[in-house]
This record gives sequence, structure tokens and C-alpha cells, in this order.
Amino acid sequence: MLLLLLRPLGGGTQPQAFISVGALTEVSIVAGGQTIVIDLTNDTWVASGAAFDAERQNIINGLNSAQSEASGWNAVVRALQGISGVVRTSNTEVTITLDAQATYDITANETITVTVPSTAGNSALTLVGAPTFDVTATPVVVTPSLGAGKRKLFRVRRGDFSSQKNYEFALRAALLEANVAIRPDDEPIIEPVEKKIPNKFVVTDRAIKVKAVDMAALQYASEMEEQALLELFINVIESEWE
Repeated sequence: MLLLLLRPLGGGTQPQAFISVGALTEVSIVAGGQTIVIDLTNDTWVASGAAFDAERQNIINGLNSAQSEASGWNAVVRALQGISGVVRTSNTEVTITLDAQATYDITANETITVTVPSTAGNSALTLVGAPTFDVTATPVVVTPSLGAGKRKLFRVRRGDFSSQKNYEFALRAALLEANVAIRPDDEPIIEPVEKKIPNKFVVTDRAIKVKAVDMAALQYASEMEEQALLELFINVIESEWE
């Protein structure tokens, strides 16, 4: 009689990929410099030099977002990341340093899965890394409907300003003139049934950008008095409504 002893492939000897990454936001992706570390267990990366260099683009191609925004991770970060940012730091570890991506612009959080291609490891297995990680979208400021009832949205983004100070001044100017309501990104906007208040601002997840020339003016605005800054910001808003 022939007896076969079958063992599951799982357990301590199965090759795996573990992902380490800090908190990522839309603003930090625009700035660049964040790292994604891929650690292999029960497997090693192909040899350094020509063999590994040939796999760097394949490793980048394995950084996949569950979302598909036109200016999101897949279309910008994965598509434009340079291979020089992919470094074999040991036999079992690879570190990816993200390039700055000025055109990265999302309206909702993204969830990223790292997949190690079969050609990049000596086990010749495709490894789906764990855990996944998120990129948090930047909150935005929007205006409610005015006059004829049209809704026009505009965004104040950290990445559009030369310093954190200028960015905070712009937000502060908007809020000084507003009746403010802060709510989660996924909560729907509810229009008032009767009285509509001009210049009411709400934090939400959908917006369009203010023109570049206006943003340049706002960057300079940190040197102004508070009242002058407020007037400039409101003028910017009014020009976008026209």
C-alpha cells in the first residue's frame, strides 16, 4: 500500500512579503521622499547588479492602487516613479524612495497593494505584500450655492503654496469670512431648504483648483495685514465664480 503524506504550503516556510511605510498623505506624495520598504521572509531578492537592476521597473509596476483617479496613484506615482529610487538594501530588503509628484491630485483616499513579481525573487513566486497602506486625500474648502443656485467649488491645497505659513494664512482667511461647518469627507452635502447663507464654507472631498496666478498672489499674501489678506482671498473666490 502506498501512503501519501500531504502538507499545506502555508506556515513557516512559505515565502512572504511584508510592507513597511509611514503615514502617507496627498501632500506628502506631492513633496516626495517617503519610503516603502519590502521585506521578504523565506525568500531573497535576485542578486544585486544587473539581475536586480533589470527588475526595478517590475517592482514599481507592482505598486497598485485599488482606485483609478485620472491624477491618482496608478496614473501618476506608479507611472512616473524613477527606477533609481528602488534600492536593494539587503538580500531580503528593498527600499523604494518615492519621487516628488507635482501632478498627484486625488479626491478620495487611495489603498495601495504591493505585489512582488515572480522574476524579482529567487523563489520565482509572485508575492502579494501585507499589509496594504493608504494615501489620505487632502481636505478641501468649498462654497455653497449662490444667486441662481449654482455650486462652484475651489480647493486650497498645501502643495500649491511655497510654505506652510502661506497655506495656513489662506485657510485662515477663508474661515474668517465664513460660517464654518466641518464634517467627514464621506458625509453628503445637504443644501438648506430655505435660507442660503453666502460665503459659507464646508470641508468636503470634491473641488476644483483656483487658478495658478491667484495662488501666486496668495503665496505673497503672508506679508499682508490680516484684513488685506482676507480681502484678497475673497476677491480670488469672486473671480472664480464669474
